[in-house]
Amino acid sequence: MPAYPAPAHSAAMSEEALRSLDSMEGVYSLPVVETVRGARVEEKAAPWMGYCAVACVAAIAYAIHYLPFPPFRIVGGAAIRRPVSAAILAIAVGALLRNLAPM
Repeated sequence: MPAYPAPAHSAAMSEEALRSLDSMEGVYSLPVVETVRGARVEEKAAPWMGYCAVACVAAIAYAIHYLPFPPFRIVGGAAIRRPVSAAILAIAVGALLRNLAPM
């Protein structure tokens, strides 16, 4: 019977469990881990361009939301309704800008 290495830490498998692995999946050996130096990480760009894009999308959505003609403004009885919310418009404008603007 082969000699098994001593467990490296308390959570390692017992020798009995290692012998059990021999009968099921082959001889157990400790995994080999190769370390490779990663590529140099470039500095991240400042998030201001993203903040500006979000502010522009919100401004466009609110501008569309307050347009004075249907379907953005409906006058009925004693009230003026705006059935298309600025949040839904912001989603639509953001999707359009993402698909149409070069990035």
